[in-house]
Amino acid sequence: MDASRPDNPLMRAGHAAYFRHVVPAIGGLLSSREAYAYLPKSMAFFEALGYARNPRFTNDTAACIVVSDTINVMLVTHARFRDFTPKAICDTSQAVEVLLNLSCESREQVDDLVARALAAGGSTYDEPEDEGFMYSHSFVDPDGHGWGLFHMRAMPTQSWPCDSQEDRWPDKP
Repeated sequence: MDASRPDNPLMRAGHAAYFRHVVPAIGGLLSSREAYAYLPKSMAFFEALGYARNPRFTNDTAACIVVSDTINVMLVTHARFRDFTPKAICDTSQAVEVLLNLSCESREQVDDLVARALAAGGSTYDEPEDEGFMYSHSFVDPDGHGWGLFHMRAMPTQSWPCDSQEDRWPDKP
């Protein structure tokens, strides 16, 4: 199934209605309607960040988001995700499921991606940090996954707080 967004406005409206209403309804017959409802929203969020979908690996249960030539992110419905693990899927409003980090070309790219994420329905719970050699900020996508963005200007020339084993793992023996 090709889930790429059609160019024709009429077909695009039908495509959006299909993913917003038909797929969740059919999914609701098989499991939870909510388990299928978020995929179109997730795809739209990452497209608003400027990333494209790879239609070859996108259907009504999964979407391949192309971040770069070497990074792809797979978005999957809960029902499809259960095919990959016997463990329970966590409620990301209550627990952290994953924290992902992406290196950016510049400080401006970090700020731009966070601004786009917030405009597209994401959130943030921290402020940008400038460590001198590294600039970072983060956002949380609508599915509750944390994305750390950073730009490395240069490696630190002096000892950084995490350079010693004690600082790195203070609660470990």
